[in-house]
Amino acid sequence: MFCRSPGNPVLVPCVEHDEAAIYNPGAVVLDRRLFLIARIRRRSTRESLFGLAWSEDGRSYQRLSYPIMYGSRPYERPILTRERETG
Repeated sequence: MFCRSPGNPVLVPCVEHDEAAIYNPGAVVLDRRLFLIARIRRRSTRESLFGLAWSEDGRSYQRLSYPIMYGSRPYERPILTRERETG
């Protein structure tokens, strides 16, 4: 059974790395270590990327300082549109 950690959220956006939000985490346990891969949205570009964090105890996490993957689909990248001039 799962129960909510009183330390939630376990991962928070890193302002120094221009992160606005962290969501949609996936978890796996390998060799008694918990790994999280989470989607991160950049504040300035709204670009999606994916980060990796790990924990020995499931409460305190270490994170890689760089993304492990960038969004590749059009809906994962910022979209700029231009309206047609009328008149």
